[in-house]
Amino acid sequence: MYSSRPAALPLRTKLHIKPTTINRAAKDVYDNPKITTRIAELQAQHSLDHNITVKSLILELEDARKVAKDNDHPTAMVGATMGKAKLLGLDKPSSDDEEKGKPLSITFNVSEAKNTIKVTKGE
Repeated sequence: MYSSRPAALPLRTKLHIKPTTINRAAKDVYDNPKITTRIAELQAQHSLDHNITVKSLILELEDARKVAKDNDHPTAMVGATMGKAKLLGLDKPSSDDEEKGKPLSITFNVSEAKNTIKVTKGE
């Protein structure tokens, strides 16, 4: 049976434990390599049981993006696109991106200006 109430609530209430203490203990358990390995195994099995793959999720997000576009919901379109990027690992900068993102410094030495020059970013 599913309950929207956190499982730790009755124990926490009875023992007068702060939510931050419970959260810290949960994080300590989650950081245990044996626990994270088991969670990954369960998640993989769950995906297999429901035939969920990255490809199927990408297709669902693309369908959602198309529906959002047809209904003129740009925010939902962006959400679907970002969902696809996250699944594909494109939401994090790669080492190549970090090198490309370094600031560029340009110095002009003008002794006698003949024309007015307007410099704008990206042009």
